[in-house]
Amino acid sequence: MSYCIIKNIKIKNESSDIPKILPVILLDSQDEVLEFENFDEAEKFRVLLQKNSDSNHAYLVKEI
Repeated sequence: MSYCIIKNIKIKNESSDIPKILPVILLDSQDEVLEFENFDEAEKFRVLLQKNSDSNHAYLVKEI
């Protein structure tokens, strides 16, 4: 199984005070989906991204 990381970006919702969530799949340097061979490797990278997020974006690991 392979895994990817999804970045959930909060965007302003003009019709409500609750922000919309825009899910974005992270890409590698060749504009291909950034894939991980195992969950632990993907989770380790997700935690690193989450700790370094200054915009409070949420990251999650998804099986592909």
